[in-house]
Amino acid sequence: MDFNSWNIFWSSAFGLLAVLIILGNFFTIWVFHRQGSRKRSYFLLISLAVADLMVGLFAIPLFIKNNSTEYSHFWWLVSTSFDAFTGLTSIYTLAVISLERMFAIVCPLRHRTLTSRNYIYAIAIPWMVAAVFVTVLILYSYEIIKHPSYRFLLLLFQTTPLLTMCVAYFSIWIKRKSTKGIRNHRAARESKLANTLFLVTGASLLTWTPFQVFNNLFSFDRLRISLTLLYLSRILQFSNSLVNVVIYPLRIPQFKTTFKNIIHYCGAVSQRPTTARSQPAVPLNRITQLRC
Repeated sequence: MDFNSWNIFWSSAFGLLAVLIILGNFFTIWVFHRQGSRKRSYFLLISLAVADLMVGLFAIPLFIKNNSTEYSHFWWLVSTSFDAFTGLTSIYTLAVISLERMFAIVCPLRHRTLTSRNYIYAIAIPWMVAAVFVTVLILYSYEIIKHPSYRFLLLLFQTTPLLTMCVAYFSIWIKRKSTKGIRNHRAARESKLANTLFLVTGASLLTWTPFQVFNNLFSFDRLRISLTLLYLSRILQFSNSLVNVVIYPLRIPQFKTTFKNIIHYCGAVSQRPTTARSQPAVPLNRITQLRC
């Protein structure tokens, strides 16, 4: 099989990845939605999961379509627009999450005064930034915008969230170092969530960065790579939308509890007698009630 051209292997690999992303992020949204009213930080995680869900629903299927059929500028632009929109929304949401965690640990008293409106603004900003970038991309593709600095603008959009996350987590590290041994229960809980989100951010950057590096080198006509390496980097990039689904169950107790309860519920349903007089199974929404 020639891996240096699009074939059934690549279609199956990207298709399977899309299915895993959709199922995993649906589950993530459901769990955090049940906890959202109790912890407002989860609002941002729900927004991140929605952006990642759109990768599985739209970005990957369009990518498969473009590679499986004859080239069309219109469908290439649609695919690229969805890819850029979901990718930038995801990475900018991670940057906003890092700032929120920095605020919670460095300025805990002021963090408690944040209102739901503040979180709505924090959720909206990444989506707005991504929409602006896609608009510029579309105008540039139709040569409505011909400014030569477009490529540098592309690089700026990609490096801004990276620099933001570096500053935020460095500030968190400095704060922890200066207050070592003086933590209360709330501070320990906020710190644990920050550790989890740091792992998510680091894993996301590791999967997201290789293709962005290749893409920028392509833009500046500095690199030529095989299609095999390009497809592998695309799989890594799209896997960015799956890393949170892998890390959350390992780090957040609610995910472990919910997953175990779902398995218990499915086992109870499969063992339930099929006679009319049998006792009804316990409703899923009661089994999966989560603790604060």
